[in-house]
Amino acid sequence: MDRKYKIVAVQKDKGGEIQSYKLDNDKILSKKEAVDLAKDGAIEGVLVSMSKLGEEYLRSNPDSVSDNNLDNLPIIGDNLMI
Repeated sequence: MDRKYKIVAVQKDKGGEIQSYKLDNDKILSKKEAVDLAKDGAIEGVLVSMSKLGEEYLRSNPDSVSDNNLDNLPIIGDNLMI
């Protein structure tokens, strides 16, 4: 896959855990779909990590900018222009 996508928004559950991701092509992916795409190197700025419970999830690549952290991205459906 040549194109690298960027995550521009997220959807969280009531506990604040990210459940889905919106890409810069407006496609919304489940956590599993996003993890699989990231494993293929098709999503920029993230890496796949493993939770203490053994669940794979995405994290932002570490850098000195907090605005690009996944938890700080806009929420899907907040009527924001993305």
